[in-house]
Amino acid sequence: MADLFWLIAAFRPERDPQLIMLLNDVAWIIFTAPVGMIIAQCSCLALGVYLDRHPQPIIPRWVGHFAIAVATATAPAAAAAAVRSGPLAWDGAISSWLRIVAYGAFVAVMFFVLRSGNPPRRARA
Repeated sequence: MADLFWLIAAFRPERDPQLIMLLNDVAWIIFTAPVGMIIAQCSCLALGVYLDRHPQPIIPRWVGHFAIAVATATAPAAAAAAVRSGPLAWDGAISSWLRIVAYGAFVAVMFFVLRSGNPPRRARA
């Protein structure tokens, strides 16, 4: 959705600058604030890791702890929709940069963990 608003803002540059600024603000809020999906994804992954009680788990236990840390680091970005300045604003150190760095680290860690993963276990008949 954010890309669509940026596209609309750039499509007619002769528009009133106030309208372009409004579209840009909407795009940044849509891009920054909705972190619920990231938190849910990390929480479900951690739950799956913690519930795997096999001696050789499919995903290492530390990945569950890491997923909870990523969910915790991205949660403050939800304030970006309501805060206009400071570290919790859409362009603040916490709402923007901490979320981007935490999720980037999550993607990198998951790439290597899943790439080097354990072979699948066979189901017992």
